[in-house]
Amino acid sequence: MKDRRKKEPVLEITGLIDPPRWKKIQCCCSQDERDIIHRYPIQKCLNCKFTLCENSIPSKPFIVNGKLITKIKIVRGKKYDDCIGWEF
Repeated sequence: MKDRRKKEPVLEITGLIDPPRWKKIQCCCSQDERDIIHRYPIQKCLNCKFTLCENSIPSKPFIVNGKLITKIKIVRGKKYDDCIGWEF
């Protein structure tokens, strides 16, 4: 008997690197309450910045202007292999 359930679309991501160079950079943000300079920095450290960018990559197919997007391409930086953005 054939399975008649609809297959859910899967998001295909090209340009993933495992592991990128920036993963070797350690986070320098402090968790010590007395270390105000590092606990509330003016800007995030490189590790936190790159992690935030990596987490912004979608993991499920999405719809733009009525069109289902199932393939995206990661745009990477040259020095750290960080995720600059993605395009479809």
